[in-house]
Amino acid sequence: MGADAFADLAESVGWTEFELDPDSYDSEDYPARLWDVPDGWVRFVEDTVLGIKYVDVDAPSRDVDVVKTAFEARDRDELLQLLDLTGAADDVCRMLRMLARAAQATPFDRRIFDAVAVALDSADEDVQISALAVVGRSRWTQFLPHIEGLTKTSSTRVRAFAANAKVILDTASRMASVADDQLTSRPEQAKRR
Repeated sequence: MGADAFADLAESVGWTEFELDPDSYDSEDYPARLWDVPDGWVRFVEDTVLGIKYVDVDAPSRDVDVVKTAFEARDRDELLQLLDLTGAADDVCRMLRMLARAAQATPFDRRIFDAVAVALDSADEDVQISALAVVGRSRWTQFLPHIEGLTKTSSTRVRAFAANAKVILDTASRMASVADDQLTSRPEQAKRR
């Protein structure tokens, strides 16, 4: 379902569309449309980087049900159940790209980590690259040991994506370290005052 078809759905159930300021988000890579719904909002996004479309819903369950009825809506548990790493590479890549979005800015999830770690070891370059999308979007530094080998692989494509993911994880690791240092140094600073 594309943005216009989703807009037709939104109009049919009486949601009010808001005009988004393209300067307030990355409108080129993530074109989005936003609707006001009773007690919340619904946002349709075409993620051109991952090549997927998704809907974020912050609204009561009746609005979630409208989206689930009209749109292929899956949560992380459903995506993990559908991920068959022995299946066709196109299907595996699609599920991994959807998991990349589902894992974005969320706490570490051992189930996703374990599935992605297996995908990173796949013989298929496209599967490895899709798994690296999960690594980059999740920013889970637990993936760092798995990425090291991929930065030395014979595949130029995989090496490039792995190097990018490594930069993201190294940065996330440094940021977490700085935050930890700030938290542990505050009691000492308070004593000095």
